[in-house]
Amino acid sequence: MGEEATEIVIAAKNPNPEEVKYEISDFLYHMMVLMAVKGLSWEEIMEELANR
Repeated sequence: MGEEATEIVIAAKNPNPEEVKYEISDFLYHMMVLMAVKGLSWEEIMEELANR
């Protein structure tokens, strides 16, 4: 996840928004795999976000 997050930071410096879109999509894919491994649902994530 750390490497993927770094890629987003690097892409954010690129003026082409397609690069950021690609890197965020890649990050979300890896995040969803991690969520599956840890048994987390989107509902749980959304609830956590709502509490912030």
